[in-house]
Amino acid sequence: MTTSTITGTPWHPEDEQVDCASVKALRREMKKCINELKKSPFYRDFQIQFQSSPISRRIQRLLGSKSKMQMVIYGIGSISECKSSQLQLSLAILMKKDFIWVGEIEVFDPILSKTEIKVLESLDCLVLYVNEEGRRQALEPTMFFMPHCDIGLFNNLLEANWKPNLLSNVFIFGNSLDGHLETLFYGWEDNTKRKFIWPVLGHVLAAETFTNEFKMRAITYGGSHRTGKVSHSKNKKRTGKDTSDFQEDCEHSFYGLAWHVFSPLTETVMGLMRWYVREVLFRL
Repeated sequence: MTTSTITGTPWHPEDEQVDCASVKALRREMKKCINELKKSPFYRDFQIQFQSSPISRRIQRLLGSKSKMQMVIYGIGSISECKSSQLQLSLAILMKKDFIWVGEIEVFDPILSKTEIKVLESLDCLVLYVNEEGRRQALEPTMFFMPHCDIGLFNNLLEANWKPNLLSNVFIFGNSLDGHLETLFYGWEDNTKRKFIWPVLGHVLAAETFTNEFKMRAITYGGSHRTGKVSHSKNKKRTGKDTSDFQEDCEHSFYGLAWHVFSPLTETVMGLMRWYVREVLFRL
């Protein structure tokens, strides 16, 4: 059951036909990916990190008397073309199986094909036929699963929930907002550029003042640590590589992620924070 308000533009996949053979092949591929991830050092460490971090207690407080919260996946990408998309979807599905508080999963990405939709539905995911552009109001506790999504989507989500009773229901798993903003503001000393950034990121900037972010610890394999930055692009295509590259694929797919919960005070204070952050931004 949907626990949030859905509004947006009606959407339908562009392709007209479903190839049954492609559906079967992709479903096998997804099942293999889910099983590989479940057995991987990444997933074991992910579970340990979650259980030992303050975020697990925050979720219990967020749920209150409810037993589960809905998961909404935005920007998953093409699971038929992109290994990162397959891995990220696999993580969401494993969370539903292994984390008792995760309820039904809804998915939207405007690039999904009919074949991919069939596979998603076979994995017990509900595909949305409305492009919300991230503007989902959380009437009840809702997890938004958004690894490596554009920061503008984060801003839309926060704007749609810019009231204490709504924002306190929002729980985001996605890129570290601190890291996102640091990257975006590098070299943006020009005041004209700041004026461009404010309408797109104003709510993200203001929410930083009452965001509780819990970064995922970098995961190491065999004692080695990846020190270079990994691209956040969803465009890394499947290459038919063997499982020896699975670790690298995990690093690429889950780099720089964090859990986010919000502790807003009052609507008046939230408005003042937007005004204050805007003033500071243009006076730098």
